[in-house]
Amino acid sequence: MYKAIRALLVFSVVISCLCASSQVEVVKQKRFEHNGAVATSVTPSNKVITYSIISEKGEDDQLEIVAYDEKLEEEGRFQAKCSERNIFKTHALSGTGEYYFSLMIDKGREIHSVVFNTSTLEGTELRVPLERKFEPNGNLDFFGGSSTTCFKNKFFILGTVKNVPCILVYNMQTGTQHITFIPGMDKNNRVSFLSTVEAAPSIQVMFFHSKPKKIDAQYIVSINEFGEIEGKPVSIMAQKEKLLIDGNVTWVDEHTSLICGATGEKSSIAKGMYILEIKDGEVVRRNDYNFNDFKDFYSLLSVKTQNKIEKKKSKKKNFESQCYMVTHPVAFSDKTWTVVGEVFYPTYRAETQTSYVNGKTVTRTVMVFDGFQYTHAVVLQVNEELEKINDFTFELEISENPMFPKKYIRTAQMGSQLNFYYADVFNFGHVSLEEGELEVSPLVDIVDSDKDLKDSEKVTNLINSNVKYWYKDFYLITETFRAKDSDESLGNKRKMFVQFKKIKIE
Repeated sequence: MYKAIRALLVFSVVISCLCASSQVEVVKQKRFEHNGAVATSVTPSNKVITYSIISEKGEDDQLEIVAYDEKLEEEGRFQAKCSERNIFKTHALSGTGEYYFSLMIDKGREIHSVVFNTSTLEGTELRVPLERKFEPNGNLDFFGGSSTTCFKNKFFILGTVKNVPCILVYNMQTGTQHITFIPGMDKNNRVSFLSTVEAAPSIQVMFFHSKPKKIDAQYIVSINEFGEIEGKPVSIMAQKEKLLIDGNVTWVDEHTSLICGATGEKSSIAKGMYILEIKDGEVVRRNDYNFNDFKDFYSLLSVKTQNKIEKKKSKKKNFESQCYMVTHPVAFSDKTWTVVGEVFYPTYRAETQTSYVNGKTVTRTVMVFDGFQYTHAVVLQVNEELEKINDFTFELEISENPMFPKKYIRTAQMGSQLNFYYADVFNFGHVSLEEGELEVSPLVDIVDSDKDLKDSEKVTNLINSNVKYWYKDFYLITETFRAKDSDESLGNKRKMFVQFKKIKIE
């Protein structure tokens, strides 16, 4: 079991070595008109699978799944009509890559699920009534996440029955449903799935009281592929200023797992990081790491903030960053275990609001949440005894401000070298770490105006992008954008496009 899990972990991250002097070559490029944003996945057999919802005036919404080969030539597609008014939707590539799944719940409480076979390129649909009284509820998750995970060809969906948190297990092959209630979990709890892989023996759910002052313990429960609870929940005693904010599970063998993430005083504001080792349902050991002990954690913040830090140091006090963080599972490299966290802060904008009091106009300025700004990433390395070996920091060149927390970074490993890469709507970034040296590669423009557009074209809106490691030295960048073509006839000047870039990094 250990070898199977370790092999899958390595397979999911292995790429060719990259360095600061990396050469980026566009091997293949494909652009096509498309009315809708596209999500991209790559299968173990090197196929590219895209998922999108197409909306056109006067037409029914269409769910579309398309398969492409290594040359970005279309191999097959599946389309299905779908409801415009849905209360929930999710999609995922199966852990083995054999199937692509899509699930929607419309306002009539009917589940519309699609299974697309990535080998035969055939799709099948199921329409079944949603279990009575079950309500999907992503707001229960940490930071308001989507609260869904795909495991063993099933979707595990967080929701409620009569306000009590529970999990709906939906079998994508048969359409059968099973509701799992977790003992001790009630409507006052916050809940989240921990990340997992197909080779894992089960999935894990973390839950604790929604009010920090009432948290005396935090719990992790294991659920098998059939929705059955295995053993009793693992109880983790709460520590002041070290409440677990999020969690990622990495299996060492079928008995032992590592849980890592961020910690904080109020179960949301991050003050540090942690790693737990759990064996047969019991916490074997735990170690915590405070950001104030990281050598460069605050080095990329503003000059104003740096001055505040120096004043705190002069008074022998710790600086409190008030940051948020999303973290990733442990990456193994020889006897070193590495955890990556992405740091971000909430941003606000001034907005004028007008109201009427006793017939008079009253105007006031209020601050409105305007998304999260990502600033930098921290890399924590520990040994097998969970003792810190080193920590590193690098800047995240991310221009978009998402309204919900996202994980931009992907980790890739080859031998002793770790590679971190990410994409936002404008840039592709890459950083490598080897033998204690961190090297940052120059940013790459995802849409190059000189090379990707005609002279008559101009990008009017970059909508989204993502990057996937594909195979060997190849990556796949997918970009959705709108462009205006001055040469087109009136009424056809503005169009939406999807662009693939198959790039090679040496």
